[in-house]
Amino acid sequence: MKKLACIFAIALFSVSMISCTNDTAEDQSLYETQATDGNSNGSTGRDG
Repeated sequence: MKKLACIFAIALFSVSMISCTNDTAEDQSLYETQATDGNSNGSTGRDG
């Protein structure tokens, strides 16, 4: 019975991790990074 409960729990967690929505290009823009050339405020990160 314990083994059956473990299998059921694993199946439940696996199904709950599946996304029900389709990935769109709009969603992918959240993960894109922008290239920068270091600190945008010109500071060196040191005091003095």
